[in-house]
Amino acid sequence: MSLRKLLKQLFLSTIISMLSTFWLYNHLGTHTVYYFKHSHLTPKKGIPFILVDYLYYHINPDFVERKSENGIFRYSYDGINYITYLHLKDSENYSYSLSQVNYFNYKYKLRMPDPLKTDGENAYYFFDRNFNPLEKTHYPSNSVKQTSFSDEEKHLMYQTTNQTASQLLDNLPTPIIDLQWFFDWTYKGHKIVKIFLLSFLMTNCLTGIKIWWKRRLKRNSDTSSQ
Repeated sequence: MSLRKLLKQLFLSTIISMLSTFWLYNHLGTHTVYYFKHSHLTPKKGIPFILVDYLYYHINPDFVERKSENGIFRYSYDGINYITYLHLKDSENYSYSLSQVNYFNYKYKLRMPDPLKTDGENAYYFFDRNFNPLEKTHYPSNSVKQTSFSDEEKHLMYQTTNQTASQLLDNLPTPIIDLQWFFDWTYKGHKIVKIFLLSFLMTNCLTGIKIWWKRRLKRNSDTSSQ
């Protein structure tokens, strides 16, 4: 192989590798919530939280307001990602909000009417990156913090997060090419490294197919000329 052909082959391989890496990364970003929802490795309580993280892939402008039968959903990824649900049916008026937080171990925040009170006062729940509740407060009215939660209260928290995210979760796009196995593999760690590895394997596979096809055509040409 001449130097020119070698450089051409290296250039094409690099381009293919870059394109496949970009496609894989974008595909996982676009369908992370879908794969997270259908994976046997993921905690299902985390689905609404993951949707908040990847909200960019599920709404077009940086702020969207959509009406439903019972209220209004609002979405934004301008600065901090959040989803808000305003319930406006009959005389029941209340709101939920699930958003990102970047404060020490706090990763997410849920605002909802306190399920342990009857006066409608809002409670603020803070969660870690594993979707576990860490703290509850009623600021700015007081600084009392609750750090332990009953199973019933936890159930109501996660029920609220699911309702807040329900409009988008019920209409997740199905990927044309299902890479659930690859998501499950990258979910265990080293996501970027594994994307590059698969991209490298894809590039070499395509290169091998190209070489095989050229040799096959040449062999057929030689056979027909005899």
